[in-house]
Amino acid sequence: MVATERTLAVSGFWHANAGSLLMALTLQRKAAELGVADRLAVPTRRSRLAEVPHARTLLLPNYAGNRLRNLASTALGALPQTALSPLGLVRPDAALGLVDLSGFAISDQWGPSKAEERSQRAVEFASRYQPVLFLPQSAGPFEDPRVRTAFVAAVSAARRFFVRDEASLEHAERSGADMSKVTSAPDVTFDCVVPPPQDAVPDLILVPNERLVTPETGSVEVVTYVDLMIQLGQIGRQLGRKARVVVHGGSGGDLDLASRIASALECRVELLGPIAFKSSVGDRSVVVASRFHALLSSLAQGASAMALGWSHKYPMLMDQFGLSEFNTTPSKALSTPERLMGDLDDHARSGAQRIVAQEQVREARARLTDVWAELASFSSDVNNP
Repeated sequence: MVATERTLAVSGFWHANAGSLLMALTLQRKAAELGVADRLAVPTRRSRLAEVPHARTLLLPNYAGNRLRNLASTALGALPQTALSPLGLVRPDAALGLVDLSGFAISDQWGPSKAEERSQRAVEFASRYQPVLFLPQSAGPFEDPRVRTAFVAAVSAARRFFVRDEASLEHAERSGADMSKVTSAPDVTFDCVVPPPQDAVPDLILVPNERLVTPETGSVEVVTYVDLMIQLGQIGRQLGRKARVVVHGGSGGDLDLASRIASALECRVELLGPIAFKSSVGDRSVVVASRFHALLSSLAQGASAMALGWSHKYPMLMDQFGLSEFNTTPSKALSTPERLMGDLDDHARSGAQRIVAQEQVREARARLTDVWAELASFSSDVNNP
């Protein structure tokens, strides 16, 4: 049964992550532009959907093992969609199809549980002849057999699985998945065009990420990471830049790191949504970021940036924008912070990055045509075996 409201089911959304929110907003806008769907349905509480206009709650079980949520979803899911619509709820079989916007879920670093959850949802939708699409994301390296099996199953269930970097494509080729369904494409947020600030100033924007100090994904001591950010901020000020510390999503861990950095630099912490953040970055900005979508948004706006990352997706992005020399680790950056910041400041003042950004964004948007074509096809063959 298809609801009278044309609704896309979404998996991989995390309300506290600004990058995830930016992907959801981009997807929502394109789905409306293409006449595919009016709303997104996300498996999370309504209170977490405030920044996604008109979103609904998708009644999916939590495969991570939340028994109470599973029972509630099962009980409500037995009701007809006509009874659920006024409550802002959507049955899985009432959605047009499933779109996964995970940034990096099917990977060894997150373990098999998350990968198997994404895969299981895709298989269930496909079993009802509902189309499944994985938006461009990083994946791999699939050294864990369970993660590899989950990826192969997800690809099999999907109409297309887009990966957003060459490393992920290589991982996919070695996984045993059906490569006729796997295609490389840029991150969809390249299609979220935001005007730069009219009164751009030479600022230095610091964006921390707790993943660098979390044992599962990083290997840096908190004090080392915070000290580096503080040093870079102080050097930036000596170069005539206004220091800004921004939280770009994540849990309270990002805010804790940002508060320590901002306190030392005697500036305030800025809590910005993804659109507000992107619109605050200009081609005179220098950005030091550990959040992927903060980095991508900054580069797309013509800023010169330094990446302090924790996975292969960071060097792939920096290389795309010709800034591989500024892709580094906290330990390496600590050895030559003055040189790194000096070179980055010189690069920003040259204005060269603006031209690179314009070319890369134009090329990325052109390559996203295939992604949106797959999404557009949802409206033509829903529930047709």
